[in-house]
Amino acid sequence: MNSAMKRIFFRASVWLVIALLLGACTDKSLKVNDLRCCNTINPEGVASPSLSWKIETTKDGVAQVAWEIELASSKELLEKGNADVWKSGKQLSSEQFNIKPEGVNFSEATGYHWRARIWNNSGTMSPWSEPAYFSVGLLSEQSWTAQWITSQAPKNSPLPYFRKVFNLNKEGVRPVKATVYFCGLGAGELYLNGQKVDSTRFLDPAQTNYEQYALYSTFDVTDRLKDGDNCLGVMLGNGWFSQDAAWQGAPFGYGDPMLRLQLVALYSDGSRSVLGSNESWMWKEGPVIKTNIYLGEQYDARREVKDWSVAETRCADWKKASLAQTGIPPRLIPQVMEPIRTK
Repeated sequence: MNSAMKRIFFRASVWLVIALLLGACTDKSLKVNDLRCCNTINPEGVASPSLSWKIETTKDGVAQVAWEIELASSKELLEKGNADVWKSGKQLSSEQFNIKPEGVNFSEATGYHWRARIWNNSGTMSPWSEPAYFSVGLLSEQSWTAQWITSQAPKNSPLPYFRKVFNLNKEGVRPVKATVYFCGLGAGELYLNGQKVDSTRFLDPAQTNYEQYALYSTFDVTDRLKDGDNCLGVMLGNGWFSQDAAWQGAPFGYGDPMLRLQLVALYSDGSRSVLGSNESWMWKEGPVIKTNIYLGEQYDARREVKDWSVAETRCADWKKASLAQTGIPPRLIPQVMEPIRTK
């Protein structure tokens, strides 16, 4: 064997040994799973990402001694090992909760993909976890172009429907992600193209001190969009915000039902389009005659409007929304806790 062949054989042997050693240091029975951000699985619209995970193993006496996290702008980049947002490197720590990526300037209305792996007290490294996801919401008043809108209905009138027809088509590009940031006070139900966006949510958003702030919920509506015209719909209830029937004399009412909604669409070329609630939205009295968080609801099904949140439905007798003037919460923050849900 000549010297050139010996060098080639030696290098191949070295790489083989390295590969075997690396494989020996990875324990496939040691897994990182249940990845969460802000204690929620794949949440939309968080304010300050806080990451956590759980360890799964078939062995006794296993403890984490180090961790590593990678963050990327897309799942594809992450799976290729191109963490273009953040690489923590190996961190000597047993912490599995409340891990905050240091030095990362997260962009608003943007999604991120992440994964984690750990080392145990035997020096064994786990494989990378399956990718997880979170998105950052709208974090300041300046981020909202949408306005607070309300109806012109007299007090104690049936509660309103609201609707807005829109079209996200752009020549040569298509929307790859569409996110709705929505606050309906006292409680709001969001519809798109005739269907409730999340039929399990109830009395959403959660109650707050509305003189200080209100919460908004975030919805990924990408799969609900269609080519051409779409229609957003909102049904409002009094919730805790407009409660003034029970406990009369107590200052529990903050204002008339109102909403604020902003849709952000991201296109395949990286551009964005923003749609916000304003005076171009339309409203009409609906079938909810009365509603009170303590005293229940009166519903008249004869007043239902068929396909009221479908773009093709005519709305000649609907009225234009008005800008809310009083009772507006001074700021909106993301609702990251689980909502009340119905089964």
